[in-house]
Amino acid sequence: MFEPPGECPVCRCDVFEGAKACPDCGADERSGWQEIEFPAEAFDYQTYMAEEFGQDRGLRDMHPVWMLAAVILVFAMFGFGFFSLLHSAFFQ
Repeated sequence: MFEPPGECPVCRCDVFEGAKACPDCGADERSGWQEIEFPAEAFDYQTYMAEEFGQDRGLRDMHPVWMLAAVILVFAMFGFGFFSLLHSAFFQ
């Protein structure tokens, strides 16, 4: 059985003296310094999001004020970059 310090038998990362688990892969004494096997069942991200956060809301449901604020912010960022470029080109 592996005991720190040394090289993790799972991922070959350095495990320092006194470490309770590998800092890279998380293998530890309880897992027998082996990779932990997770259930093979498929994870459905859409179901998870619906259960955690409710109905999926896209851009269509965004309040018009927030949409306008986002558009103004994008134009302001590009405008600032453009005028900064012009200023550096003519006033060097």
